[in-house]
Order: sequence, then structure tokens, then C-alpha cells
Amino acid sequence: MNYPTETRYGAKALAAAGLAFLAACGGGGPDGPSPGSFSPDRARVLTGSAPPGETVAGQTARSAAISDRIDSLVASTYYAEIEGEDFITATNCRGTRCTLTEPQSGFSDTITLEDLRTADPGTGRSRAVLTKNGVTLIETRGRSGGFNGRSYGGWLDHGAFQVEDGFGAIETPDGGVTLTVRVAAAGSDLTGSRPAASAKWRGLMVGTPARGDRRGNVLQGDAELNYRFGNQTLAADFTGIVDLDRNAPHPVSEVRFLADGT
Repeated sequence: MNYPTETRYGAKALAAAGLAFLAACGGGGPDGPSPGSFSPDRARVLTGSAPPGETVAGQTARSAAISDRIDSLVASTYYAEIEGEDFITATNCRGTRCTLTEPQSGFSDTITLEDLRTADPGTGRSRAVLTKNGVTLIETRGRSGGFNGRSYGGWLDHGAFQVEDGFGAIETPDGGVTLTVRVAAAGSDLTGSRPAASAKWRGLMVGTPARGDRRGNVLQGDAELNYRFGNQTLAADFTGIVDLDRNAPHPVSEVRFLADGT
């Protein structure tokens, strides 16, 4: 069924706003309908990770000081399907603001530090899932009307990261439409952070496939970043990738981004 262009894009705009605040306010609790579900105990066995080394309250308590000094924000492409039709935005980030645009419709939206919230303390909607390589992963679920969403992320020493996905029905002036959405963002304090010669960082990665029958599933693996000052290059290795929603290894278990950009 074909909906008018303004209806489809209006629904997407509502979805963007709804998904952004699911991790921060409103909606239902973790026992309500939400995309996907997995057992933290099984996830820890599958990923070889440890029980959470930090609580939701603990991360939240130290996040304010980090957030105050964050000076850089990056966001992924925004993927959505509205009534089965793809809606993909381009992303341009500058400082602590990312602009999402879709050229055909003229749609534009922004992601700011206010949207980078990895936990909702005090409501029971957030839980610490696991700790790997010193990073504790937090899950937050929420519901707004017929739209259900969840996010996975955490706070490091100098920044934070988050991936969100959601699905459901959004009311529009012409009725309602069904949609799914996926986006990721990360922010960091870059002041004085350039290493003198080289540096290696080990942590965890979390993400979701943009397309295919696994889209929206939570993927988790190990992350290793290698920076070299001489030629100012960064190589990234994501290994041991598993699908937490299916409690099984992901078909693509490794993703490598070499220093030459390939």
C-alpha cells in the first residue's frame, strides 16, 4: 500500500523523536513489549565476558562529569523501513551536533549530546548486561504508544557509545504506519587525547545489521583500535562477533578496517 510522501516522512520524523527519548524518559518498562530478548547469563557464556563490573547507577553517577567535557560527536547513517520501504539518511557531524538529511524528501533532523543517554536510572528500564575488556554494557528498553525501542551502550573514561533500534506503529494524520529504525552514536573528549607515537585500545563493540533478516538484532564482540601518530592512521578490528538475540555466533565473525581506509 502506498502512503503519501508527507505521511511516510512525517512518520519517520516522529520515529526519530520517539527513539531518541526512549532511553531517557516515558514509555513502558523492560517487561513490556520490546524488540528482541536475550538472557544476560547466556550472553556472558557466549561472549566469554564477565558479570557486570559496574552498576547502572555507578555509570550514571560518573557520566555527568564526562558529558560536560565531551567535544566531539559522531553518528551512523540512519536506517529505517516505513511500510517496508527503505528510508536512509546521510549524516554530517560537526562538534557535538550531527545532522541527518534525506535528499529526496528534504527531511532533516539532528542528534546532539542530549540524545546520547545510555541508561535510565531509577525506573527499572535499564540493566547492566556484561563486562568485557573493562567496559560494562548497559541495556535500556522503552515503549511510547505502539513504538518499542531499546538501546545498548555505556560510558568509558572519556566518552560514551550507543546503538538503538525500534519498531512498531506510529500514528499519522492519515492513520498509522509501521516502521523499524536503527542508528548509532558516540561522543568523546578529544582534548589532549592524541598519543605521542602510537596507542592501542581494547574494549567491546556493539551494533546491529542495517539490513537483512537479522536487522535490529544485537551484535556484540571484541574491539581493538590501533593508532599511529607518524601517518595519523587508525586501524580497527572487531572480532568474536556474536548475535545475542539468537544466542549464536554471527555469520560474519570478524570485521577489519585497515589503516589505509579499506
